[in-house]
Amino acid sequence: MIDEYKEVYKRALNIYGEKNQVVMVFEEMSELQKTLTKHLRGICDKRAIADEIADVEIMLEQMKLLFNLENEVEERKQFKVERLMTRLDQKHSEIENKVCRVNGAPCCERKPVCEDWKVKK
Repeated sequence: MIDEYKEVYKRALNIYGEKNQVVMVFEEMSELQKTLTKHLRGICDKRAIADEIADVEIMLEQMKLLFNLENEVEERKQFKVERLMTRLDQKHSEIENKVCRVNGAPCCERKPVCEDWKVKK
């Protein structure tokens, strides 16, 4: 976290109050959810998405300070990213080892949705 920002986040917690800032996290996450829902409906506004992600990140940084979790969040994030990498590698391996039930060839580009494939033996 940039030290200059950290001081601003601390000021926000002090001026607005801890309870209000926790409520604000909910509000900012809701606004991001709404913006992403619009994107799924075909209304793509990258600037709005960027703004809402920034708002949520600012609030999350405040929460890390409020609960004194800066180091713990980084540790948990590292653990979870490593776990995701393992799961992705496993999934990739599963997909690479599947063949089409119809013609025995390696699965086509429809791998995740094709019902004609099975695991190689």
